Amino acid sequence: MNTLFLFIGNIGGWEILTIIVFGLLGTAFWLYALIDILRSRFRNDSNKIICVLVVILLQFLGAIIYLAVGRNQKIA
Repeated sequence: MNTLFLFIGNIGGWEILTIIVFGLLGTAFWLYALIDILRSRFRNDSNKIICVLVVILLQFLGAIIYLAVGRNQKIA
């Protein structure tokens, strides 16, 4: 097991588990933002396309930007 992660350095099981957990949480947050965009109606179709592109290209940071700014563009 230790030789498998030799290229990463001297990290143990807890560090690997932490990286995996935060990676999964970040991916779930990204998917939530993307699904929210695709299911919602926007005032302008170009706003929806821009939001999708921002979330896809910037990933985690794009999801944060969408939730802070882009949600205001949705039609209730």
